[in-house]
Amino acid sequence: MADADHLSDYMLAQFDLPNQTPTIRRHLPTSIAMFLSKFPDGFYDEQYLKQERNPILKVQHLAQTLLGKEAITTLLDEKNHQEIVKRVSQVVDATDMLSPNEKRFLIRGLSIEPGSFVFAQGLHNLLYGEYSLPTRFGSFLWFLLSIRTGKWTTATYFPFLLQPEKYLFVDTFSTLCTGNFSDFRGLVVYPNANPLLYKLILNFAEHLKAELKELQPRDMIDVRAFMRYMCWRAT
Repeated sequence: MADADHLSDYMLAQFDLPNQTPTIRRHLPTSIAMFLSKFPDGFYDEQYLKQERNPILKVQHLAQTLLGKEAITTLLDEKNHQEIVKRVSQVVDATDMLSPNEKRFLIRGLSIEPGSFVFAQGLHNLLYGEYSLPTRFGSFLWFLLSIRTGKWTTATYFPFLLQPEKYLFVDTFSTLCTGNFSDFRGLVVYPNANPLLYKLILNFAEHLKAELKELQPRDMIDVRAFMRYMCWRAT
């Protein structure tokens, strides 16, 4: 695994991007003004909380309860195949962030042993493992690709819900659209997820979060909401 980490770092270096500070173009002040015109108190606005944040927090609580560190460790120790499938189904059915086809392929893949255990172990390692992000995300993604559900949405759905302080939910449309507001060349999103590109996208999201400091975003839930709003206003 150490060699895999070294290779991931080497491949990232070829992009000539990790040390590049992404810059937001002049559209951002206008976008902030538009965001505040809809939500005067920004990320703490009552309407924002009702429409954008609270629904995600509700699902996040469900995900933490069913698939948090203690829960997923217990399921792995008990080798409880059916319960893993049941809990994943509950979490994916709680939102419309995944398409019906993505949900179907995921649950079908988990239902064929040892699919549920490979998924659960991969998710556990991604969230709580010690290796680099590309290595951990790549291992998790390998299984998703094997069951034909390696799109960005499926690959980033669970990390986003379980650790929104670190991970961004990526859908191609909003991320590409937000990239149009920046000089960050790493935001070239392909339909299938990519562990190296995910690290670059997270770099951009952290930079955007810092640029939004006057609005005091708490986590990637707020950053994603702003990205979606920027994209919606641009269409």
